[in-house]
Amino acid sequence: MSARIAREFVRRLEEPDGTDPFVALVRGAGQDERAAGELYVAMQERTKATYRWLLGEHALEHRLPFLAALLVGVTFSRYVVRAGDLAEMSAERLTVDLTASIHALLHEGGEVHADGSARHSAG
Repeated sequence: MSARIAREFVRRLEEPDGTDPFVALVRGAGQDERAAGELYVAMQERTKATYRWLLGEHALEHRLPFLAALLVGVTFSRYVVRAGDLAEMSAERLTVDLTASIHALLHEGGEVHADGSARHSAG
């Protein structure tokens, strides 16, 4: 699942026309915070059902916000600022490294409780 998320993200954002709405959201966030916020919430709502089905309710509430932050950061670095290590790596390398990051974020270590203790997932 992590590989699928990473592949689709990179595929969409690497399109030569550069008109992906997520790039526009990140690019325009500083210019019109209210509009960017509305678009961000709408995009989250559009994907919630899929992520709930794939990951479950706990991940939707406790891990998906961090996945969104990761993807916003990658989008900003690679597709808006276009500078630094993320901007310079190949799309293939980005996909591999992003897959590993997403996997670690969504799956490693099991559920972490408010006190910092973890219950590890089987498998």
